[in-house]
Amino acid sequence: MIFVVGGGSGLPLTKPLIHVNTVSGATVTFSYGGVIVKTLDSSKAFANSDGITADYYFPVPNTGSWTVTATKGSTVLTKTVSVSAVKQYDVSLVTVYIIKNGVVQDGFTRSNAGGTVTVDSTNGLINLHSAAAASSYATLYFPGVDVTIFNSLKIDYTARGYYASPHTPAFGILSDVKSGANNSTFSLSEMLRSNGGNTLTDRATKTIDISSLTGSKQIGFQEAGSGAQSFQGDINCYNLWLVV
Repeated sequence: MIFVVGGGSGLPLTKPLIHVNTVSGATVTFSYGGVIVKTLDSSKAFANSDGITADYYFPVPNTGSWTVTATKGSTVLTKTVSVSAVKQYDVSLVTVYIIKNGVVQDGFTRSNAGGTVTVDSTNGLINLHSAAAASSYATLYFPGVDVTIFNSLKIDYTARGYYASPHTPAFGILSDVKSGANNSTFSLSEMLRSNGGNTLTDRATKTIDISSLTGSKQIGFQEAGSGAQSFQGDINCYNLWLVV
């Protein structure tokens, strides 16, 4: 959709226009210099046919650095837009990264039960590792994540190690975190490989439908090594994110 600010249909823009695509029902603010200039509630939004997202538009009065914030419930999505010309600036506020290119994003706390965690900034990943030994379950997780407005949880990864469906290697929503001889429990999960092995899988993306969930959840992934099979356990997570 192109929003025309002028005397009528077909006329060119007369001011820079910020277009925001975000979760339906959100309140969107536009700030300049730390001051909120405009607030648009859901009554000012244009609903999309997906029934999930909506579009918001604001013709900003001047160029410069604008901060766009969408709020729904306890979830806040924000992005800075550098406005330099009279044109439309499209802003997508539908994704929240927990891990992005191997970096834990602001607002999330990383914990682990068992194993060792290494941040590999050269390759843009976080590695969770267990030795090739018995009783070596390990879990990396993020507690207290409000999933209410989100429909999907995604991971971009490679994995190897002991295979024990539905526990390892897997990612998803954790209901109970354990390590060592005991595996963690998932309330929703997706396996990250279909068998055991000491060779890393090809890099891939997995998705879980979390649209039925509300409230605060623990999000994470679990792997394990195997002494009997001489498998080392590894999950290399490049990205872990939520999508409305």
